[in-house]
Amino acid sequence: MNESPAMRFIALSALRTLYQVCTVAYGIGLLLLGFWSRFLSHQSQVIVLGYHSVGNTRLHISMPVADFDRQMRWLQRRSTPVLTIEQLINFITLRHPLSQDSVLVTFDDGFRDNLTQALPILRRCNLAAVFFVPTFHVGDYYTWDGNRGSRQHRILSWDDVRSLAAQGQQIGSHGVTHARFSDISPRDVEWELRESAAAIEGRLGQRPTGIAYPYGDMGEAEKTANSAKRLGYQVGFTVVPRPLLGGQPTFEIPRYMVDRFSGRDPFTTFVLYLTCLFGTFRWYESLGTAAKRSAHYLFAVVDDAGGRN
Repeated sequence: MNESPAMRFIALSALRTLYQVCTVAYGIGLLLLGFWSRFLSHQSQVIVLGYHSVGNTRLHISMPVADFDRQMRWLQRRSTPVLTIEQLINFITLRHPLSQDSVLVTFDDGFRDNLTQALPILRRCNLAAVFFVPTFHVGDYYTWDGNRGSRQHRILSWDDVRSLAAQGQQIGSHGVTHARFSDISPRDVEWELRESAAAIEGRLGQRPTGIAYPYGDMGEAEKTANSAKRLGYQVGFTVVPRPLLGGQPTFEIPRYMVDRFSGRDPFTTFVLYLTCLFGTFRWYESLGTAAKRSAHYLFAVVDDAGGRN
């Protein structure tokens, strides 16, 4: 027996209504969960912020100077504690609990504008950061991520790196070649960890305690963590977007990457990160996308069934 157009319309309307109700219910639940974890939990937490370039360019991982300045001034006005790596280590290993939520500011890739644009803002706001450099590319240009042969974006020289360190900033490893660790063998990962640390120690006289994995990719996590620990690293940073609590794994530290490719106004993104609600909104968006796909599939099934009858 063929279904009438009216029956098909009713079925589709019911599915749409069910989809909307489920989306709203899950969204409210996730927001309540985010509220509880942020405002009702008594444990202090750290938000690790990640940047790349700071400049007025079209580079997809570049933060406009005015936006970065606004973000750092926001931290300064709120008297938000900005940690060093040593303070972070003490917190995560439960040796020194924090009296309030805190922040660690980090930079990946070693763009030269970190020195010329970001550092003056940090100094003006009396803040410090950690700069993770890929040692093979020091003094060169941003030539990875499909930019082979490009000479548009300079990377810090070793003199620049020393200048950052002399002005109270911390230097960490970002590997040697900026290779994705899941694309190379554990032996090559260990080489990246060892040689980058040796290069930094040789130039600065101090061995780095932190590694920011290129692309946030640990590769074989357990082997990478063991190699890093054996080579003298104490912490490793990913790009998993969530707050850091004391007692979490020291070589899987989450970070919120505050870049223009986030698709939001940079300052709004920044504030959401600092209130620990951004992850909730991301879950909500992912859930909404999954629900839409499921609904579209169900609509197609109903439509197809109606067409066959």
